[in-house]
Formats: sequence, structure tokens, C-alpha cells
Amino acid sequence: MKCNYCGKEISDNAKFCNGCGAPVAQTNGTVNLSKPSENIDRNINNTPNVPYTAPNSTINTGESPKYVDFGEAISLFFKNYVNFSGRSTRSEYWFAVLFMFIIGFVLGIMGEKVEFISRLWTLATFLPSLAIACRRFHDAGKNITPLIILYAAEVVMGILAFAAFGSAIFGLSGSRSAATATGGLIIIFALVALATLGIAVYNIVILCQPSQPTDNKYGRPPMK
Repeated sequence: MKCNYCGKEISDNAKFCNGCGAPVAQTNGTVNLSKPSENIDRNINNTPNVPYTAPNSTINTGESPKYVDFGEAISLFFKNYVNFSGRSTRSEYWFAVLFMFIIGFVLGIMGEKVEFISRLWTLATFLPSLAIACRRFHDAGKNITPLIILYAAEVVMGILAFAAFGSAIFGLSGSRSAATATGGLIIIFALVALATLGIAVYNIVILCQPSQPTDNKYGRPPMK
């Protein structure tokens, strides 16, 4: 069996660990508190070489999570393109957000000349953006349910906007039922938009939270 304090292998009938000298719990649940023998190996370098394993971790540790600079954050952003497990620190997440904002701003200034490239960039960064947001939630020790609700709410808003626009087109013909339907859809769209805004604010609060300093079910804590 192993010592509960230092992890060194000891015999089943040992009363004290020969590595750290700690008393060993007996089979009846009691602990031997008598004086240990003098042949205990007290060498401070005799520490068991036990590899680190985070409890219930599904993370592919690699180079993440860690506190990073701008360049390394971009590297991890693309390296973990579809990695929805594990953890990402605030610096890793917000540097990636800054990077995408800069690229989007430049493409926006260039206008219609690069419209195809802009759309391609949006599609290319959708999955890694969602993946790093999931890892940021994990790093804060939170479930990603609010994130999923936010994306679902945005899809619903798009559907409602399309339906309201179509209903408005029919309403131009003077149909009273079409006009009533348009009004109802606009009201529903406004309510969903307000709810989506609230969910978005909640998500931002979580994304700004510090990393959990201990292991959680998503992986190990960040390294400096």
C-alpha cells in the first residue's frame, strides 16, 4: 500500500512510513501514535516521482491552460481550432478576441472590395471562437449552458426577423391579418432581443472571471 502523505510504497503491516515518518492508519481505522523506529529514511530528496493527473480530466493538456501574451494566445487559438474540452485563461481568450476585432476592423474599413474575404474570415473563425469560449467557461468552473442559450437565442432572433420582414411585405398589400401578424412578430422579436441582451451580459461576466486556482473536472489550473 501507499503512504497517504507522501505516496511512497510501504508494507501492509508497517506502523510508520519509512519515507516521511507519518503514522499509518491501521485496518480498524485507528492510527499508531507510538514512537517510530530510528531507521526511517529522512532524505528530503526521496520524494516519489508521481506524474500529475487532474481528476476526471478530459483535457489534452498540451500548452494550455496558461497565462500568455498576445502572440501565444493567437497560436493557441488556431492550435485548439475545434478543442471544446479543457480550459483557457482570460489572457488567452481576450487576446484572441482582440485579434479577431483588429482583423474585422481592417476588413470593415476596406469595405466591399474584400467582402468575400470578410465572409470567409467570419466562417473560418466561428468554430475556434466558440471552442475558446467553451474553454474559458470551463476555466472559470462554469457550465457552458448559458453560452448555448445565447447562441440559440441569436438563431431565434434571426428567424423572427426574417418572419417579421416577410410578414411586413405581405402587409403592404393591405391585408389586416398580415399587419396584425407583423405587429405580433415585432413584439416577440423585441422581447427575445431583451432576453438575449441579458444573457449576453451574463456570459460576458463569466468570460471575465478569473481562473479557478485548483483542479476542476475540466482540467488542471493554469500555469505561469
